[in-house]
Amino acid sequence: EESLIVVAGEKDRGKHRLVCRIAEVNDEERVRGSQHTPWSISNKYYQADAFFKVTPLSLLGEVSPVPQAILVVFDASKEEFSAVKQELEENVFTSPWFDEVEVRMLIATATAGGSAPGSSRSGHATEDGGNGADDWLHQCRDWCLDHGFEYVALGPGQEG
Repeated sequence: EESLIVVAGEKDRGKHRLVCRIAEVNDEERVRGSQHTPWSISNKYYQADAFFKVTPLSLLGEVSPVPQAILVVFDASKEEFSAVKQELEENVFTSPWFDEVEVRMLIATATAGGSAPGSSRSGHATEDGGNGADDWLHQCRDWCLDHGFEYVALGPGQEG
């Protein structure tokens, strides 16, 4: 049985590039034009078939079947984190399948230029949020811990 991995976020946040990178697909237009992108995971410990589905964040709560993983991609900013958090809390956490999702990731990208806070290429404080501009990052990481999400910061070029 294939596992569903849903990649959700707003337009132009690097969702398709991320799928291409993970699934080792060189044709982003093929991913954009496909309902599902297959991915075979095979190493000495594990073998499985999965498929990616890319969707707008606003439709994440309506996804079917139950996803094995959700990857929420957002532009690394306080404003966009607030919007993503609100959408997840109001429309995804209430989905009957949400508690069954085994892998939950919140992926910050630097689509508007610069680096995602917390990425290795960022000039911002990365652990303690000591830089006043990064207070939201500390709040974001706390929120992720409280809701079972892993926070991942991708620097320029890392998502694609």
